[in-house]
Amino acid sequence: MLLTVQQDKLCMYLSVVEKALPVKTTLPILRGLLLDVGDDYLRLCANNLELGIQVIDQDVGIKEKGSVVLPDKIVDIVRQLPGDTVEIKMDNNNLRVEISSENSFFNLYGMDALEFPHFTEEAQWREWDGLSFIAADLKEIIKKVIFAVSHDEGRPLFRAVCLNFEESGKMTVIATDTYRLTRFQRFYRSTAALKPLSLLIPGRTLNEIMKIIEDTDSEEIKCFFKENEIILKYRCFTFSSRLIEGKFPDIDGVFPNSFKTRIKAARRDLEKLLQRAMLLSSGQNQMIMLQIKENYLQVHVSSDSGKMNEQLSLSEKEGDDLEGILLNARYLIEPLRIIGEEDVIIEFNGPLGPCVFCLDQQKDGFDNIYRYLVLPIKTEKHT
Repeated sequence: MLLTVQQDKLCMYLSVVEKALPVKTTLPILRGLLLDVGDDYLRLCANNLELGIQVIDQDVGIKEKGSVVLPDKIVDIVRQLPGDTVEIKMDNNNLRVEISSENSFFNLYGMDALEFPHFTEEAQWREWDGLSFIAADLKEIIKKVIFAVSHDEGRPLFRAVCLNFEESGKMTVIATDTYRLTRFQRFYRSTAALKPLSLLIPGRTLNEIMKIIEDTDSEEIKCFFKENEIILKYRCFTFSSRLIEGKFPDIDGVFPNSFKTRIKAARRDLEKLLQRAMLLSSGQNQMIMLQIKENYLQVHVSSDSGKMNEQLSLSEKEGDDLEGILLNARYLIEPLRIIGEEDVIIEFNGPLGPCVFCLDQQKDGFDNIYRYLVLPIKTEKHT
């Protein structure tokens, strides 16, 4: 193996691919990155058996082909190299790799590429069922739901984002950790019938995709999937992820069809108020109390550190006053950070009912409907 590549390009590739390195593993081969050099391409790949990421570049200086799995130290080494170009040379007999840039030289001991986990070939996944998204649209959809994904290892269904398509053209994207629930729906105005499908995509996969997607309407992300695997193609990067098996709970009846109290408030003002409330909220629940009286939202916090009371003038109020509801302050702030509107609409269903953030938009001819539901905190006094 012998090739020359730009240092900044190689560094960028490695910074993306390394996201598929495992945090913990008993298999040394998984802690490495595959470097595969063909007649006219460079391929880099990492695979932790749940998420695989690879990049293919056909614009590098290749003089001799070869394949090897390098230790993950290659990432930090390339970041620190002093020159604009990097030369990588390997003795194919002993898998010893020499990396050089200007006056800096490193030798790494590689592993056999044949032991590296298989990455599904493009010729195969191109034949699977597929979907296409505008890159910026997919990034926006992921941002609206991903923060509600569960981190509980014992509940794999809730560590996934559920993507549903119906024949009517309705797409529904859902995430929940059982304490709050996000749902994004888009109605495609198309006379063509869509094949119904339901996919449970690991939240980590979508998180990593979101980090590299740029906010542009000129690029697409293509998704290909079968029973247990999904492939996402963006630029020169390919993401492979196992789909989570199981049936996502039916949440159609979770969102109330009506409300007892409905308010509209300035989003930025409400976010700043809640940030101040979090300064004194304590415990895992970060509990605060909301009250609605006449045209004001009142926030109360009481903890071992002290007390806080503040009120916010509402733009609109419909329905009853709200005596008091206990909620997690962080759960209220998170949707405010991804709702781009100047005002936010929130519906309440009494002190023990769910609190629902509502956002309806029309964008590029599509009807977008977003709902975020938070369950109240129940104490012995409030049951």
